[in-house]
Amino acid sequence: VIAKSPAAAAGLLPGDVITRVNDVELQDKTVFARSLQWAGADKRVRLTVDRNGRRETMLPTLGRRPPDDGERMTWTIQLPKLWGSTGSAAEQEEVKVYPVPLPSALALGFVTESLTPQLAKFFKGPEMGGLLVRSVQQGTPAARFGFQAGDILLKINDTDLMTPSDIGTSLKYAHDGVLRIRFLRDGKSMVTRVFLN
Repeated sequence: VIAKSPAAAAGLLPGDVITRVNDVELQDKTVFARSLQWAGADKRVRLTVDRNGRRETMLPTLGRRPPDDGERMTWTIQLPKLWGSTGSAAEQEEVKVYPVPLPSALALGFVTESLTPQLAKFFKGPEMGGLLVRSVQQGTPAARFGFQAGDILLKINDTDLMTPSDIGTSLKYAHDGVLRIRFLRDGKSMVTRVFLN
């Protein structure tokens, strides 16, 4: 439990098992995340918690997620050209490790927000999950590959999109520099491959 967080303020402890959010029974962490998302920031939710076999109820007030536009890093390894050989040249070369910045959601060119039920209905989106594209910045990968305001992003590679920070999460695993983006446009499902390089 993170110090000074809404969970800590509500009295949640390590080992607590959250079984319900309001009237929603939790089958997995995706349902949990979506239940909090739909409740909205600054709203109070009712958590049903199993603590050492006893049922307790807690009423935390949800906070706001901090902006997630910071640079993320990964690492690349440069191996000697003669790796695995026994020659003297290979013995003199070193294995080098370099930090490599990953693009953020804004670097891709998307300005997004989580779908509310009203927005989902208006833009013909799913009842739960998905990100509404509010705008596309010119000169970015999103613009080059034809994305438009009003598109609903559903998935990047194997990552389901529920909050804007999920875009950053999906980029961690785009080791080949290719993003397979599933989205809706006017209710029609589409897939586009975006090449970062």
